[in-house]
Order: sequence, then C-alpha cells, then structure tokens
Amino acid sequence: MVYRWVGLLALATAALVQLAPPSESAHISDLSVELNENILGRLEASSLAKM
Repeated sequence: MVYRWVGLLALATAALVQLAPPSESAHISDLSVELNENILGRLEASSLAKM
C-alpha cells in the first residue's frame, strides 16, 4: 500500500517538474527524492521494529 503512495508521489512530482519553470524543476526533484528516501527509510525502520 505504501509503495503505491510512493509511486503516486513520483508521478505527481514528474508532472510538477514538467509544468514548473526550469529554475524550479531541479528544486522540486530534489525535494521529491528527499521525501521518497524519508518514506522508504521509515518503512524499513518499521519493518525492522516488527521483527
């Protein structure tokens, strides 16, 4: 379920990058990568905690 949200976030970010001016596109991409890494890190931490 969470991976679906990460995928949707990636699609939304791709759309924003396409619509944003070039100066903002890189910033949006960087924020998206940081957010995805944060989400995946929390998923891994919660998976390890359940073991």
